[in-house]
Amino acid sequence: MESRMMDAEDHSCQNNLRIRRVTETVSMAELPTYIHGLLKTLAPEAPPDMLLLDRVHQVPKPAFLAATVARDVLLRAHYYHIKEMILRNSKLGTDMLTEYTNVKIFTDMSVATMRRCCSFQPPLRHLRRTT
Repeated sequence: MESRMMDAEDHSCQNNLRIRRVTETVSMAELPTYIHGLLKTLAPEAPPDMLLLDRVHQVPKPAFLAATVARDVLLRAHYYHIKEMILRNSKLGTDMLTEYTNVKIFTDMSVATMRRCCSFQPPLRHLRRTT
């Protein structure tokens, strides 16, 4: 049952991207414009009408993080292939404008999946040391 719940949560996150290190100087009003500029930089070959975003918002910052640490931004791309193109180009290290150089882009996963991935870290560390 737990596995089915995790699958359902991950399926709802399928088109989501998590963007880290967006500076706090970008206000909520400027955020969609900033993100659209980032996406145009990462996917210049995509037609402008395909760079549709269903939503863009900042994730609440956990209390244990310092005030200087930037909050994550969550966005949902309307088209799955555009999301994949953005991820692929971000991993390839596409030349980015200076305002986007520190930005990191990840696939968004549910909390349960993230916990499960973290639970695999100790055995993986052990395997890396022994091989």
